Amino acid sequence: MPCQYPITKEFLGQVAQLSTLQDLDLSATYPAELPAPGGQMRQPIKDLRPLSALTGLTSLGLACMGIQKPGLDAISCLKSLRSLKLGGGRFTNKGLRVLTGLTSLRSLSLVNCYNITDKGFKALVAPLSKQSLAQVDVRGCGLTDLSLAVNMGVDNCQISGFHPPLPFS
Repeated sequence: MPCQYPITKEFLGQVAQLSTLQDLDLSATYPAELPAPGGQMRQPIKDLRPLSALTGLTSLGLACMGIQKPGLDAISCLKSLRSLKLGGGRFTNKGLRVLTGLTSLRSLSLVNCYNITDKGFKALVAPLSKQSLAQVDVRGCGLTDLSLAVNMGVDNCQISGFHPPLPFS
C-alpha cells in the first residue's frame, strides 16, 4: 500500500499538545503540501520536533514516512517508548545510533530500511538488547550477516525477517 495520507506541520503541533498520549501511529503519512499520490515523489517530513513533547509515549509508528536522521534526533528523547516502527526510513547507520538511548524499547521494526548495514545494526541492537529490546524486524534491510547478532550476545532478542542476499552466479 502506498503512503498516501496527508498530514501537516500544524497537525503535528496539535498532536504534541496531547500530553497523556501513549500510542501514536503516523505510518503511511506524507506532507499535505505535496501532490496527490501518483504524482511526483513525496518528500519526507523532516521536522518531527513537536513529537519530542510526548514524553509519555510508549508506542510510535513512523513507517513509510521516509524518516531521516533529523527525525530520529527528534524522537531520541522519548525514553518511555517500548515499540517503534521505522520501516522505509532513509537514515543510515549514523542516524540509527541516536536511538541507543531508548532503553525501554522492547520492539523495533526496521522493515525496508535499506541503508542499515551490519555495523549499524550491531551498534544499535547490542546495547539495547542488554536493556529491554526483545524483538527486531529487519525484513528488507541491508544486513548480510546474521551471525553478527549471535556473536554479539543478542540471544535474548528475537530477530525476524533476516534473509541474506543471494550470491550471484
